[in-house]
Formats: sequence, structure tokens, C-alpha cells
Amino acid sequence: VAWCHLLSALILLSLAFCLGTGRSEGCLPLEPMQCDPGWEGEYCEECVRMPGCLHGTCHQPWQCICHTGWAGKFCDKDIHICEHQSPCQNGAQCIYDRDGEYSCLCPEGFHGKDCEMKTGPYDNGFASNFTCRCLAGFVGALCEHDVDDCLMRPCANGATCHDGVNRFSCQCQVGFEGRFCTININDCASQPCKNGAKCYDRINDYDCLCPDRFTGKTCEISVPESRSSFPLPFTLRQAAGPNLKSVIAAFLNTTKAKLPTVDV
Repeated sequence: VAWCHLLSALILLSLAFCLGTGRSEGCLPLEPMQCDPGWEGEYCEECVRMPGCLHGTCHQPWQCICHTGWAGKFCDKDIHICEHQSPCQNGAQCIYDRDGEYSCLCPEGFHGKDCEMKTGPYDNGFASNFTCRCLAGFVGALCEHDVDDCLMRPCANGATCHDGVNRFSCQCQVGFEGRFCTININDCASQPCKNGAKCYDRINDYDCLCPDRFTGKTCEISVPESRSSFPLPFTLRQAAGPNLKSVIAAFLNTTKAKLPTVDV
């Protein structure tokens, strides 16, 4: 800052010399000065106050030094507020605390920052002419009733609804999930079907479409390939009739002579 003041003095001397001699030779036109951050004015001699400073000044940049009668970080608090224009209502006494803050001593029957609100007992225990602004989830003249958030039956698929304060929760039946129990859990996600079988999701269950020669819940059982062209079950007596021994011999790769005598 000192060099700025020195530069300002030199500029003033140069200007005085030019004006005193009446000559313009060697005298350059003045240009606006570029001030350092936090300084302003024609010669950068004024400090910049803290932004928001209302009734204050500064000696260094960004200060807010309050004028007489003002307090607070931004010098916006009137320390004589109780004397000039008391904010306290309904006959309350105003007391100045410090740093521009005040408090009100309310008379009986009033409360609030400025004693602006009535309190009981009045009119059978309640202040007259009052209304209640209920918090979300409550209704009634005194906000005494909790709204039943399950009234609209938001839970699906047989789920149980549990009411809360301005909220609800659904207890899902087995096989469903989600906030409203609308999502059928994919029972095929774990790929339970074996041997290339196709899985079909059900409600808390699944079905497997087995390929040929496999059976079981998950198609895990291998079915032996039959040499007979007849669908099973199919009895040998039905297939062969009177030629039963010939059919059995062909099935066992032997001859009728080697077969024992058995009644079928």
C-alpha cells in the first residue's frame, strides 16, 4: 500500500508541474490506477468492507467495524432496539442482551420470541381463535389423529400393510418382493433345471421342461433308452400275444429253446 501512496504523490507532483508551466511537452495523460484486491478509490486509498457490512467501516480490507449503536458480524443489529422501537408485543418487557440480540419477558398468557402468541388457560383450557398446522401424517383440529396410510391398500398380492407416521411398509407373501410386493421373485434365477431343461417361473416355485430321456423336478434323473418301440408302460403279453416267447427271446438276444418255462 505504501508504494501506491508514493506513486500517487509522484503523479500529483507531475500534474502540478505540467499545469504550473503551462506546457504539455513531456506530460503524459493520466490513466486509471489498477488497485490491489481489497482496495478501491481514485488513488487506491480506500479499503473494501466485508460484503454485507451495513453500518460499519474498515481500516484494512474485508473488515466490518461497527458504527456507534450497531453490533453484529455485519453491523446490522441495533443495540438500542429496545429504546427506539421495541419488537416485543402485548405489553412484554424488552431486554437487550448483547451483540444486538434481545429477549422479551412475556406477560401471563403469551409466549414466543416477541410474545406474539397466546397460551392457555383460556376458554376451557385453550387459547381462543387458534388453528393448528399439522405435520405430515396427522389430521384433526389439534392434529391428534394419525392418518392411516394403509387405508388405500397399497400392498399387493396378499401382503400385510403396517401403518407408520406418514409412511407405511408392506410385509410380502413368500415369493414376492418390492415396496408394494408387486415383484414376483424369479425362482429360475438360480438355474435349478439340469441337463439343458427349460425353466418356467411360478409363484414361489418353478417348473422344468425336461428334454428326452430325463425326468424329475429338476430333470436330474436319466431314463434308460428302451429297445421296445411300444410306449411305456406296455406289457409284454399285450405286445406279443401268443408269440410271447419269440418276443422275449428277441429282447434278450437268445433263442426260444434256451428260455425257461414261465407263466407271464
